Amino acid sequence: MIGMDDMYTQLFEIAKQCIDIIKPVYPNEDLETFIDVGEPDLAVVRALDLAHDNPDLLRKFPDSVRQLTKNKDYPEIQIFANLFE
Repeated sequence: MIGMDDMYTQLFEIAKQCIDIIKPVYPNEDLETFIDVGEPDLAVVRALDLAHDNPDLLRKFPDSVRQLTKNKDYPEIQIFANLFE
């Protein structure tokens, strides 16, 4: 079982991956701010929000993001689960 601290650290890594996917397409989006203020989940949410209507972009998201959309501890991310069905 993954502890909360481990999950939080993992969330930062996932958020950074999402930023790397989004940045080339939306260079003016300042997703790093979410990481700077300790809210990596919101960086993931914003990245998914930006990519929701772009299937090519969504395909680039790592499986860890798909797994997060199934995690009840992150309802703000869970609402994007339908993007990966």
